[in-house]
Amino acid sequence: MSKYTIGIDLGGTTMTAGLVDENYKIIGKTTWATRLPRPAEELEKALADLCRTVAKENKVDFTDVKYVGIGTPGSVNFTTGFVGFNTNFGYYDWNLGPDLEAMLGCKVYVENDANAAAYGEYIAGGAKGYKDAVVITLGTGIGTALIYNGVLIPNTELGHIILSAKHLDAEKYASSAIRENEELGYKKWAKRLTKYYSLIEKYFSPSLIVIGGGVSRKSDNFVPFIDIARRRSADRPREAAQRGRHHRCRLLRQHQVAQRTQAHTFARHTLADHRPGNAGRMVAVG
Repeated sequence: MSKYTIGIDLGGTTMTAGLVDENYKIIGKTTWATRLPRPAEELEKALADLCRTVAKENKVDFTDVKYVGIGTPGSVNFTTGFVGFNTNFGYYDWNLGPDLEAMLGCKVYVENDANAAAYGEYIAGGAKGYKDAVVITLGTGIGTALIYNGVLIPNTELGHIILSAKHLDAEKYASSAIRENEELGYKKWAKRLTKYYSLIEKYFSPSLIVIGGGVSRKSDNFVPFIDIARRRSADRPREAAQRGRHHRCRLLRQHQVAQRTQAHTFARHTLADHRPGNAGRMVAVG
């Protein structure tokens, strides 16, 4: 009987595979460089090798792996495992799921990485116990996913909302890559994030915002300077006066729960229970 699942976080810089047991415990993780750009077929072979390696390193026979789940940027058909486009990688019409199934001999599920992150947080991470939350990953771009009333609302793409007439695309104004490219200090970057998160709060009023992405490991450098309440007070003084200075939205740094949940890991749950119109199972690791 298959006892394990493997989750892959496929990023533009690195790809991490986690071996997960039946109790959501991560047995081990292996990280390799993604090494882009390269042909999709070459990356698929590397992903298959990564899956076999993480099993071997943890003394698990690959026949005991029930299925593999992959979180990847881009437009993903969860049912078929087909990636319509992944602009960060330069891939279009990518048959990722079926191709890896043929290589590995087990079922492979593919999901948008932000959707996978949100579902993992909802099942076993920082958003566990919350009925509504927004998970935002800060990296090359801004990935987002929304949990509403316990249901995953897929493909929100809130990283592309318009901030202002001057700053049209949030991703091109406040992503982690922009901070690096423009050599912004963390405090100055936090001001940009405040503008972005305030707009998210204004539109959705979530009980929780989870900050993800590799930069969340350095959240002490910027989260203390994010002040959604002050921004709201300036934009909506009457409402701020009525509700007071205490913001109802909790801002969670994802790395705080990483050791307990490994951020995005989940296994043996039907995504159909939490996402309209889809069925199947998946695992994702951040």
